[in-house]
Amino acid sequence: MVNHLFFISCLFLVNTFLVPHVILAVSLVQVNIGVILDLSSVAGKMSMTSINLAVSDFHSKNVIRSANLVLHVRDSKGDIVTATAAALDLLNSVKVHLIIGPLHSHEAPYIAALATTAHIPVLSFSASDTSFSPSPFPFFIKTAPSDATQSQAIANLISTIRTNGVVLIYEDSHQYAELISSTVKELGDSKIHRIPISSTINDEHIYDNLVSVKGLKRHAFLVHSSVHLASRIFDAAKVVGMLSDDYVWITTEFITSFLESTVDSSLFGSMHGVLGVKAHIRPSKKVHQFEQRLRSEFVKENINHNTLQPTAYELWAYDSVWAAAIAVNRTIEANCIGDGENLLELIRNTEFEGISGRFSIGKGGLNASKDYEIVTVGEEDKRFGVWTNKKGITWRRSLRSLLTAPVTGKLRIAIPGLTDSGFSSILQVIRINGTNHLLHVGGFVIEVFEAAVALLPYSLEYEYVPFVDAQGNRLGDYNELVRQVSLKQYDAAIGDITITANRSSMVDFTQPYLDSNLLMLVPLVGKPRGNAWSFWLPWTWELWLLVAAFCFFTGFVLWVLESNTNESSNSRQSLRRHLFNIFYLSLHSPLSNSNPEITRDISKIVLTVWTFVMFTLSASYTANLTTIFTNDRVKPTVTSIQELIKNQDYVGYLQSSYDKGMLINMGFKESQLRPLASFKEYNDALTKGSKNGGVAAVIDELPYVNLFLKKYSNYTIPSIFSHKAPGFGFAFQKGLPLAQHLSRAILNLTESGTLAKIQKNRLGYYSSSEEISSTPRLNRTSFRGLFFITGSVSIGAMFIAVVLDVISKCQSPVAVRIKMYKHHSDILVLNTFEITCSSTRPSCCEFNILRNLCQFQSMKSKVILEVVFRPATCQIRKK
Repeated sequence: MVNHLFFISCLFLVNTFLVPHVILAVSLVQVNIGVILDLSSVAGKMSMTSINLAVSDFHSKNVIRSANLVLHVRDSKGDIVTATAAALDLLNSVKVHLIIGPLHSHEAPYIAALATTAHIPVLSFSASDTSFSPSPFPFFIKTAPSDATQSQAIANLISTIRTNGVVLIYEDSHQYAELISSTVKELGDSKIHRIPISSTINDEHIYDNLVSVKGLKRHAFLVHSSVHLASRIFDAAKVVGMLSDDYVWITTEFITSFLESTVDSSLFGSMHGVLGVKAHIRPSKKVHQFEQRLRSEFVKENINHNTLQPTAYELWAYDSVWAAAIAVNRTIEANCIGDGENLLELIRNTEFEGISGRFSIGKGGLNASKDYEIVTVGEEDKRFGVWTNKKGITWRRSLRSLLTAPVTGKLRIAIPGLTDSGFSSILQVIRINGTNHLLHVGGFVIEVFEAAVALLPYSLEYEYVPFVDAQGNRLGDYNELVRQVSLKQYDAAIGDITITANRSSMVDFTQPYLDSNLLMLVPLVGKPRGNAWSFWLPWTWELWLLVAAFCFFTGFVLWVLESNTNESSNSRQSLRRHLFNIFYLSLHSPLSNSNPEITRDISKIVLTVWTFVMFTLSASYTANLTTIFTNDRVKPTVTSIQELIKNQDYVGYLQSSYDKGMLINMGFKESQLRPLASFKEYNDALTKGSKNGGVAAVIDELPYVNLFLKKYSNYTIPSIFSHKAPGFGFAFQKGLPLAQHLSRAILNLTESGTLAKIQKNRLGYYSSSEEISSTPRLNRTSFRGLFFITGSVSIGAMFIAVVLDVISKCQSPVAVRIKMYKHHSDILVLNTFEITCSSTRPSCCEFNILRNLCQFQSMKSKVILEVVFRPATCQIRKK
């Protein structure tokens, strides 16, 4: 009996614990997944670690309950033949259900062709190059974003660096030519040199190609090739001495990403300062945790390698395995595991939130915009910025530490050596007496130049050289200064140099940093007053009408608000009296200290606001009228340029400026022109006049005129004459890219508002000729804020008053007086009864009133009801 019980117990245990596992093992479908990677590279090994992590996560989390994923790994060694042979083995011998890989784009077409023939899907997480189109191979799926926008990112980076030109070094094959072509298109008119290099070329030919462009310093050298050929190119560049600061090297995305995963420190040493673009994954907690796991597992599997920074390709590899496993699980549930076309369709329709972001397959690959990081290869703190298709490059730190100026040595920048103290706000040059040694330079011009230089992406060394001889004497005017720059005596010239057509033929000017007009400055003389209606002038007629309308409106509001306090007297007044009260309240009340007519608090609020508006209007009116009367007493001695030419008066101009040639072109004779060197000479010459050895007018540019009028007030600018001038600019030798670079910097200063701040600090308010020469009349726009406030307060007060009156009447006790008139023997007998009710409930009062009305009706008397509002108690009394 005991033996039987023991046997039954054993059967029960076997049935409980062993049989389900046997059934489960039998029910699991083995899914063979082929993996083709270049395991000779660190990038391939890291991708393999990522794939192993994905499979392990699926099994440990029971994501797939009906399948057992089995990886069949093949090493392509970066060779096309080896990769093709591996694909044949996986397809024919192993009978894989799908393939993940390859790592390199040049292996993809051969594997894709074989897989398409066998109807087996291939998922490639690294073949994102646009040169390889999967359209002829429908079973080839790109599980990484397309790098179609990479050429835009590279062109944006190159334009930011602002080099003298671009040298494109690329592998001479179809898969690398497409990105080069699109980059050339994005670069536009840049100076471009192409150097195609075959992958089978020997090192000597690489040296020769690099030596041929060694003289192109301060150019951007873009390398686009396989990682193996790129390493040979940089080794050769190091040998020929082209990895110095005079050259800017840039690598494309695939090279940058996989060079970062190498452990060849000697290669990093030769690539110090090399810029690169690489795929950017937005940081998140999920990404950070995955990178930590990946580094840990990689070190376990590859003991001889150091810990490396994972790239975006490892994240895409992980998500590719997830997508494949999810699709495989669905095919098993549909009982069509061997159907490659069905598996392909399921993979294309698979969507989930992966490590790298949203996984969704589109026509050209993963449906995700590809962003790029701007990095330096092999450095720990390597990220400079991020490029996006919408915002361009967002810089994290400056490139000035890596880039060099497009000129060698220190720039010699000429500045005018002699400047009057009155011009110090524009340009101030202080030298040691009798020498050309500088003690100080400053002013608006210097501050703008140095602010623009600070925005350049490279460090620019320069020194200021005064345009004087050894004794401190001026070497010539501004035309001569510009000519010396064209003769390469100086690299550049900065100062209050006006851009002209003649000067532009000799040098390259930057964008104007200060606009200007050519104005005529003349003395003022007195004249008698003769206008009896000048008091209308401070305001426009629209403002006069608006003030009158608001006077009437405000008076009406005050009259309405106060009318409720004395209803009996208001009802007996005539229309004329009402209108008088309206204007009296609006005009007299703001001017009087006490207003017995104003009793309500809400009326006082309206009156206070209106009083403030009236005082503001009167103060503005008085100030503008005073200005008009002051200006109207004087007039300019000269009103037109034709008058000066006709009378052959002498005209002054700023010495060393371009104004002399401009005035001769206008019709002045050279004998009429008088050069003046300072504001004091301006004042003295204008005071004397043309007939007394002075000048009748001075013609100068707007910045100087502004400064002069701040110091001397008895002069004016006839608004009739205003000649547009090109403005001030910085001059550079022709051919130097500095003029273009600084022009962009000046535009950035303008757009950011920095230039306006410098101008305000140095020059103050920068006026136009019309603003200087005329007094504007005040219009309705000048006070629209005040009118809006007073109008809103008045309307709001009326609304509040109406609401308060309604509430007050509804809550007042009701008293009903009932008068009964009865004729008796021709004698009128009057009996009066009052019914009052203090209750606010209508039912109480209605009951009392109706009850007493019935009593009066029985007396057959004439009943008259009078309703009054006054405090009362609920009672009936007879009078």
